[in-house]
Amino acid sequence: MSPAGSTRVEALGTVFDLVVDDEVLCRTLAHLFHDVETDDAAAAPQIVRVTGDGPWHATSPAVEQVATDFPSALSLCMTALNLSAIACTATLAFHCAVLAREGAVLVMPAASGTGKTTLCAALLQRGWDYVSDEALCLGFDDLAVRAYARPLALSTWSADVLGVVGTPGSGEVFVLPADLGADIARDTVEMAHLVLLARDGTTPRLDPVSRADGAAALMRNSFTQHLNAPAALAQVARLLSSATTHRLHLGDPHQAADLLTSSL
Repeated sequence: MSPAGSTRVEALGTVFDLVVDDEVLCRTLAHLFHDVETDDAAAAPQIVRVTGDGPWHATSPAVEQVATDFPSALSLCMTALNLSAIACTATLAFHCAVLAREGAVLVMPAASGTGKTTLCAALLQRGWDYVSDEALCLGFDDLAVRAYARPLALSTWSADVLGVVGTPGSGEVFVLPADLGADIARDTVEMAHLVLLARDGTTPRLDPVSRADGAAALMRNSFTQHLNAPAALAQVARLLSSATTHRLHLGDPHQAADLLTSSL
């Protein structure tokens, strides 16, 4: 059972207790992490602890930092949990947006700042189910994709373009899939489409690319391939053996989401 003033969540296969002094911050985190909350009473959780109510001091397996205003404290908690999940996971994880529709899984590996989250949110507005905006997560010996349905962190520009209202952080807005009219893909699924993103300002266009290009993009965006590099390479090859591979030239996010939805 979680201690008082905390929320228990599962992130990338690890259970965490978010232990927070500030009651308002605690309630806000409980709301935002609703989709990854767990009632696993047998787990021995890692701890993300936030003390104080201004300034806020966060300590976790990966982060120790202080925030001086509430939006920054909220963003810090998100970062502390996410980096700790990556540091603690034993799964094979890649930095990707992952969505599902009618059993077909779309994976978009990309670094931060490429428009991945904006496009992910636009796709959720069009009826795709949410798996993760942070990680393609699977085992080193199986291809079943695990959900990591953390809140999406949209830039304020993206939130405005998409017409999204969420919880303000520090220069970002946190939104839940439900805020976008989307469901969570709960069942384990397998990848059907890999789409690389090119932010070149053109009218959206979808071009085929080689599986080798897709494999290189996944490995460049891997969090944990170093845990077992041979197995990671073998899994990437298996993932791509039956998947389509494309490059999406991004322009307007609404038009790009329409193109993907109609084409895949």
